[in-house]
Amino acid sequence: MSGKSSRDKGAAGERELAGLLTELLGNQTVQRELSQTRDGGCDLVLRSTAGDVNVEVKRVERRSPDIYGWLGQCDASCEDGELAVVAWRPSRRGWTVTMSVEDFARLVREAQPVGAWSDEKARQWALDNCS
Repeated sequence: MSGKSSRDKGAAGERELAGLLTELLGNQTVQRELSQTRDGGCDLVLRSTAGDVNVEVKRVERRSPDIYGWLGQCDASCEDGELAVVAWRPSRRGWTVTMSVEDFARLVREAQPVGAWSDEKARQWALDNCS
């Protein structure tokens, strides 16, 4: 795929995911980071009580996507307190979200009443259910 068609496919994926997240989250603020190519940042930012969630969006066709490389790219663009997420999908498939277990536990903890989950309980749940 040429550079321009690859960029167009990426931009279409960003718009598609931003629309889907806006639909699913309602009032949640979903912001496209149009300067991310110049500034080296992520593609989308979600405002959250757990901290801003930086989302790197990828449309893929290859068998073994570079998820850890993408997660590292997104993580590098995060400031203190921000969460890194990679949202990716191949053609004719649904979106998948990948994040570190620490960031996942933080989101779960923030979504629950205080004291509902200990760090260890959230970590164990993620290990048991997300492998």
